[in-house]
Amino acid sequence: MLRNLYVNLPVLSARVIYCDVPMLNSSNWRQPIFRLPRWVRSYGLTALFTGSLLGIPVAEAWAISSTNDDIPAVPLVIPEGNSSCNIALTRTFNVTQSFTVRDVTLGLNIDHTRRGEIAAFLTSPSGQRVQIINNSNDRDDNYDVLLVNNTSNNLDDGNADNTSAPFFDRDAPSFNGRLAAFYGTSSQGTWTLELCDRRSNRTGTYNRGQLILNDQAFFDDPAFPAVVPNPDYNGGCSANTDIAVVLDASGSINATEANLTRQAVRGMLDELATIGGPVQVGIVEFAETAEVQLGGGFTDVTVANITNVFQPYLTNTYKNQSATLGSLTNWEAAFQETVDELLTDADVVIFISDGNPNTISTGGGTSFIGEDDADALAQAMGPANAIKTAGKHIYAFGVTEGVNIGRLVGITDGTNSTVFTGGNGSTADYDNVSTFNTNDFRAELISLVQGLCATGGTNNPNVLLVKRITAINGNRTTNPNDSTVLNTVVDGGTANDGDNHPNWPSNYLVGETDAGRVKPGDEIEYTVYFLNAGTANADAVRICDRLQTNQAFKPEAYGVGADVQLQLGTSTIQTLTAANDAVDRTELITTGTVPATCNITGINTNGTLQVDITGAAGTGIPSLTTLPGSTGQGQPNNAYGFFRFTTTVDQ
Repeated sequence: MLRNLYVNLPVLSARVIYCDVPMLNSSNWRQPIFRLPRWVRSYGLTALFTGSLLGIPVAEAWAISSTNDDIPAVPLVIPEGNSSCNIALTRTFNVTQSFTVRDVTLGLNIDHTRRGEIAAFLTSPSGQRVQIINNSNDRDDNYDVLLVNNTSNNLDDGNADNTSAPFFDRDAPSFNGRLAAFYGTSSQGTWTLELCDRRSNRTGTYNRGQLILNDQAFFDDPAFPAVVPNPDYNGGCSANTDIAVVLDASGSINATEANLTRQAVRGMLDELATIGGPVQVGIVEFAETAEVQLGGGFTDVTVANITNVFQPYLTNTYKNQSATLGSLTNWEAAFQETVDELLTDADVVIFISDGNPNTISTGGGTSFIGEDDADALAQAMGPANAIKTAGKHIYAFGVTEGVNIGRLVGITDGTNSTVFTGGNGSTADYDNVSTFNTNDFRAELISLVQGLCATGGTNNPNVLLVKRITAINGNRTTNPNDSTVLNTVVDGGTANDGDNHPNWPSNYLVGETDAGRVKPGDEIEYTVYFLNAGTANADAVRICDRLQTNQAFKPEAYGVGADVQLQLGTSTIQTLTAANDAVDRTELITTGTVPATCNITGINTNGTLQVDITGAAGTGIPSLTTLPGSTGQGQPNNAYGFFRFTTTVDQ
């Protein structure tokens, strides 16, 4: 079992990252102005509205609506048995009008005897691709839906859809609210729809689609406060950093969900405790009313305080205050309590809710008005705007599909809101964790604070390591001993492991953590992948990997003088020697003590491979002085890479 994989970052961070990966086997929502009546949307009219439209009060405004229909001559078969969705039915909508998109709706009419097998993606003219329907356990027939971002309905409503006319007569949310990702983009150009069926034996057909783009959103209605822009956060994490965490404890969070919230917040705190500082965290808990926790202020995030202060609160207090806080959902109270008690010191606010606001504060009490009433959002926008006016950034997270994405957008940056993707922590505004489980939610919060803490201060680099077995006896497809597949992307199985970071290139981490059976004389190839997930350069990056017992390093596994292979990004693969020489910066330390910079303890009985990823220019391959921080998936090209080597199982 491989248990040791090390990297040392002595410059800037002096942080040691340790990766431990076992390897071998041993609604009646008030209509906003852009939701035109269906007869208007059907013809894509651009109109000047005044007074009242079908009884709906609207203000005088130009409302640009571009409706684009796709009606094939015959129903088109959706490719099936395609779990990765790399083969899809592709349809396009060509939009000629040019304006800034503030709302997107998409009509889909599909025949299928088990619609939960369908997955759908939409790509904008700029190349932004988002998943809008996820495959699920929905066993009902057919989709005839209009995917929107301002509905409290469910995509899986428990009923089969009738695909005959009238079309698109059921509103449903897009997966994870991702249609909102197109807010602020340009309308003009080709929009691409992709459909696939992730299972076989149930053939589905695409009958028609309709893409509707609008230039106005519900919070443009004069009934809503003007949205204050959400300022970016670039302050990093240090002893001067204060993070306000606002937790939903309303009645819609059941015991299981409450436990998942505890684990996710605990994961975030554990991550914050590793970066130095210490950072301070304050907590506001809300339901019908709100109350600041932990003594009414901010608490240092240290290992001791996590054990003695934060964990007792999460275990014993969180969600156990129904007599005090009530059970309804009052976003207004949550933000107002944050303003009143924590705003002076707070740098950022992390807001977490599993439901839409349904209650407002009235004088000395509260009033339930229902989650479909827009006034619940309008009231919450007031104190949310106050937070942003004070220069503090709000991150809003919905943790179930029931959260209305439009409301998350309304309390953050309006039509300019940006979806959190993992690599944009300083500028992102919101995200929706559609599946409320430990892995998703915990990974989301940890990824956020990793991004926040990488934007400034002294703890910028964050080098992640992932190790996989990529070949047995030279075969990179399967293990010839037992046919274990070796050329697929495998998750290590632990929440927020290094392999979960979104800045890894797509389908990059190929290999197995359990490669199956091996026997004496077998040759095992290990690949160590690395990524600087921070936003600043990492200097003097040294990776040291101690060989497992009962294995011997195989020299010249890749040719004469080629003991190790190394690749930065997509550049040419380099071959390195494992000898102690000046040709390159790789060395197999076979006996004696390894350098202190390896941070490996214990006796070096079986050899340690030392690879200096960075170093002074002119000292050999690779000619890389620093490992830059990644700015997105696979960007820049030299922010990630791998090295590989081969061992032989002892006879």
